Amino acid sequence: MLRLAPPIAGEPTLVVRCLGRLHVVAAGRPLGSPVNRRARSVLKYLVLHRGRSTPRDVLMDLLWPDSPPQAARNNLNVAVHGLRRFLCGATSGARTCSSSTAVTC
Repeated sequence: MLRLAPPIAGEPTLVVRCLGRLHVVAAGRPLGSPVNRRARSVLKYLVLHRGRSTPRDVLMDLLWPDSPPQAARNNLNVAVHGLRRFLCGATSGARTCSSSTAVTC
């Protein structure tokens, strides 16, 4: 299951603008958009369906419907990795971060 972790008191606020060009703001600081198209697609889906867990298979079928299962799984893993790096580096300025600021599985 993939989901955005719920906010924790005292943690930076994440704002995601999905209308028009995707734009992310963390703790009032503009971050832009994840570079990887796959990461942007996963982020958009998770934001639009926030508060709900999403099975990996659903994302794989939705985002890569014509890909074999192994290729779709790899695409999702690459997307989640890119999204974690973007969110972790953006919110903490470091390579590692807490699960509250990242995509959790």
